[in-house]
Amino acid sequence: MFDSARLLGLTLGMCYLSRFLCRFAESLRPCVLWGACCMANIAFALPSRNEAVIAEATGLVTVAGPGGVAVDVAPGLRLKPRSKVRVGSGGRLVVVLSNGSRLLVEGSATFDWRIFSESEAGGSVVELQPRSGLFTVALPRQGPLDTFAFNAEQGLVYLRSAGLYQFNVQGEESRAACLAGEVQFVPTDRRLAPHRLSVGQQLALSQQGQTLATSIRPLDAQSRRTIIERLAFEREFKVYPLEQGSAGAPSSVRSSSTSLEALMARIEDIVERQTQLNPSQIGRAHV
Repeated sequence: MFDSARLLGLTLGMCYLSRFLCRFAESLRPCVLWGACCMANIAFALPSRNEAVIAEATGLVTVAGPGGVAVDVAPGLRLKPRSKVRVGSGGRLVVVLSNGSRLLVEGSATFDWRIFSESEAGGSVVELQPRSGLFTVALPRQGPLDTFAFNAEQGLVYLRSAGLYQFNVQGEESRAACLAGEVQFVPTDRRLAPHRLSVGQQLALSQQGQTLATSIRPLDAQSRRTIIERLAFEREFKVYPLEQGSAGAPSSVRSSSTSLEALMARIEDIVERQTQLNPSQIGRAHV
């Protein structure tokens, strides 16, 4: 009798313990899932040479790879050439390139990721075709062999130097703004003259082929920093060198030189030098 009662009590105790553990595990499930999602946002491979990697994607973001095949969007996804990307209203997308460049796409945006290629000699080519939305680009460095271009209907907008740039497509009009650096616009219509922009200038492009260069209200250092902070620079990546090593071979991969503070110092230096060279063009008009 004693052994049977003891066995029965032990069995009932194990049942109660099992039920408690199951309920406890169920209560932890949301925390575990939330933690997994957080880790997915911060833990992914560094981009290799010739790679553009999604560092952040919030809201509705869709990517169709070459051939129109939809792919799952998550931090760490590598954008392939000829991919089509859509960012829904209120969404945002941050793309990190292995050459150190970063792209922020916001608000009801669509674009074609045309090409990204790095050569062993140190040069790189980036081209995207914006169709709608706001695009912000930070270039911590831009060598003579590097090309970064927006392929707009009206022509090619080249980002010619290290700096901070925005390209906005709203309806039938596009605007390229140079917040720091240098922009060159080469119109599709060869009868029209090219344009060059420096810090504090923007170029309005209409589908009718008309262009209008104006000055914009100059940003202070804090405003530029606010824009740059949206490019997820708290996430560090390795960056490939622009130039060859002394022996003629590409230098080895080095630690990231695109930290927020380093980029801010670079951009503020660019703004200061350009302002001293062209003080009359800064803030001449607000559009």
